[in-house]
Amino acid sequence: MKKGTLLVVRKPYQRDTVIQNTLNYAIGSLFADEEDILTSHIDNEDDSDQIIQEYYRLQAPYNMTDHRRMFHFILTTRTSKSMCTILEEAAYALQDYFTAIGYQAVMVLHSGSYNDVLNYHYHILLNPISVSGLRIPDKYQTYQDIVNYLNQYTHTLWNWKYRSAH
Repeated sequence: MKKGTLLVVRKPYQRDTVIQNTLNYAIGSLFADEEDILTSHIDNEDDSDQIIQEYYRLQAPYNMTDHRRMFHFILTTRTSKSMCTILEEAAYALQDYFTAIGYQAVMVLHSGSYNDVLNYHYHILLNPISVSGLRIPDKYQTYQDIVNYLNQYTHTLWNWKYRSAH
């Protein structure tokens, strides 16, 4: 069985510019594939300024000072012939998942990195405030629910796990 990883980037996301900086990196970096951007609950997915405003609009009624302003995940797997196909399948599954539970998310394919040009992965930027005003908890069960969904709705020969990066 092949393994995939939902890597949770565990940095303090309380600063005012975190959404803008991370979104600009995910979409505007050398490795971003701008034609492979997936979103949920965002009207204009081609305009990063519009996406940033959508995130802030939902967060405005809430005190986000002591909370993560954004969740940052990386969807990745080992290099293989089927890697791009399974990553794309998983990204579409997560688009469905976040849409179903009412959260804004942006998923951007990165085709490489500074360390490894064959490192295909998706950056996933999740607004912690839902379209109905609920806050997604920053807990193990949240990430396990995402992995369980991936294991249920992607190819049966793949096994997804959750890992935290500090």
